[in-house]
Amino acid sequence: MGSQTATPLVRAPGILMLSAGDPFFERAQEINELIARRAHELFESRGCAHGHDREDWLTAMSEILRNVQLDITETETGLTIRADVPGFTEQDLEVRVAPRSVCITGK
Repeated sequence: MGSQTATPLVRAPGILMLSAGDPFFERAQEINELIARRAHELFESRGCAHGHDREDWLTAMSEILRNVQLDITETETGLTIRADVPGFTEQDLEVRVAPRSVCITGK
């Protein structure tokens, strides 16, 4: 028998479930509705041709949601989050924080 080394188990992050009362629940619903409306607009602009549902949804998502580079620093007394959001001023942004979640929205 050859020598075996133990492979440490890595715990995958849990799925974040939103429910009524969660600070992000309403905002998540609003964002989902924005995406749905935009996807429907894309569907209509195509002459209501079926078969492109996923493409329309993903296009709408990419227009509404943006991946943002974050730098997060935690100390014993606080948490600092720096986000690179070109085209937005500090006044344009809303930041919501909850345990295990940060939501940055801007218009």
